[in-house]
Amino acid sequence: MRKVLAGLIKEHKAIIFNGDNYAADWQVEAVERGLPNLKTTADALPALQSSKVKTLFKKYKVLSNTELESRSEIFAEKYITEISIEAEQMAAMARTMIMPAAIKHQRNIAEAVGATEGVGVDSSVLRGELEDIVEMVCVLKDRIESLEQVRIIADGQAMMQCEYCRDQIVPAMESLREIGDRLEAHVEAELWPMPVYSQLLTLR
Repeated sequence: MRKVLAGLIKEHKAIIFNGDNYAADWQVEAVERGLPNLKTTADALPALQSSKVKTLFKKYKVLSNTELESRSEIFAEKYITEISIEAEQMAAMARTMIMPAAIKHQRNIAEAVGATEGVGVDSSVLRGELEDIVEMVCVLKDRIESLEQVRIIADGQAMMQCEYCRDQIVPAMESLREIGDRLEAHVEAELWPMPVYSQLLTLR
C-alpha cells in the first residue's frame, strides 16, 4: 500500500498544492509546474475537443465523440448567450441608472460651487470635485458606448464567438464596471440607484 501511495504521489505531485488555490501565488506556481491555467470558458472548452480527452471519455464509456462534441457546443452557446445578455443589461443599467444619478450629482456640485463663489468663499475643493465628476461622467459615457458597440456578436463558429466574448465583450464590461465603482464612491448615497456594498453587508 505504501508503495502504491508513494507511486501515486510521485506521479501526480505536480497537481498537489496545500496552499490557497485561489491566490495569485498558486497561479504562478502552476505555470512553473507546467500545468494549464484555463481561466475562462473560452479557454476551457477546447480541452474537451482534444484527442486525449476524447480517448479517455470513449475508453471508459462516459461519452462518445459525438456526445462530447454536442455538449461542447451546448456549453459554448450557453456561455455566448449569457455574456450577450449580461452585456446588454449592463449597458442599459449604466445608461439609464448610473448616468442620470452621476449627472444629478454633477449638477448639485456645480450649484454648490456657484453658491459658494457667490458669497465670496474659496471653492477650490468643490471645484476640484466637480472636475473629477465631469471627467468620470465622460469616461462612463465612452465606456457605455464601447460596450454597446462590441456586444453585438457576429455569426460564426461557436468557439470563435466564445473567443470574441472573452477578448472583446468581457474586457469592455470590466472597463465599464471599473468606472461605475469609481462613481459609486463619489455620488451621494441618496442619488445612487442601486444598493451599495455597505448596504449589502449590513443587516437592517
